[in-house]
Amino acid sequence: MKTYYLKSIIFPLIIAIFFNCSENDNSDNELTQLCEIDNSTFNQLYQDIMLDSSVFEDTQLDAEVHGYTFEVSTNKQICSIGYQSFVADPTTPYKIEIIDNSNGTQIYYGEHIFSQTEMSYIQLSTPIDILANSTYTIKRTQDASIGEVVGRAIEKHDNIQYYDILPHAFGDLTILSAGQQGYSNDTIFPYSESLIRLPLIDMVFME
Repeated sequence: MKTYYLKSIIFPLIIAIFFNCSENDNSDNELTQLCEIDNSTFNQLYQDIMLDSSVFEDTQLDAEVHGYTFEVSTNKQICSIGYQSFVADPTTPYKIEIIDNSNGTQIYYGEHIFSQTEMSYIQLSTPIDILANSTYTIKRTQDASIGEVVGRAIEKHDNIQYYDILPHAFGDLTILSAGQQGYSNDTIFPYSESLIRLPLIDMVFME
């Protein structure tokens, strides 16, 4: 009688633990799959612009701050950010920030180290909510004092003049404008918006 009683308690308990572990494993797998860094919407947009034979990639965009302003047509969550480092010291971080332009609030700030040889990605511990039809600006900043502030960007030109490549939409994402900011003789120039180039700062949406 005692043996039967113990079995009637222990066996269902083992089954419950097994299924609970399986569900947790599945949840972890789903999270990994949902934040897929390969072929992000931004990357597809970037490549779509490059289909124009007059668009070239410049790896020497020389400015302390690179950024762009964007909006989405459906609510999104940013779960990862990608960039390539161009500084000599591999331990030098970049400052990454995202601004909600509806109220000027900084909704994300972090200092991150990226690979020098290819695009690399940081996973955000908490995804960032991006609301449809609101505008946001993502920026990367590198300290001018180290003297290495270049980065990758695409631009359209015919060796005589530059042409607008923005705004540009792909899927739910529209890049409205891009910009840069520099420093000279202790003077901070304003962050200037333009339509002629787009820096390569990848952001990955939960999908």
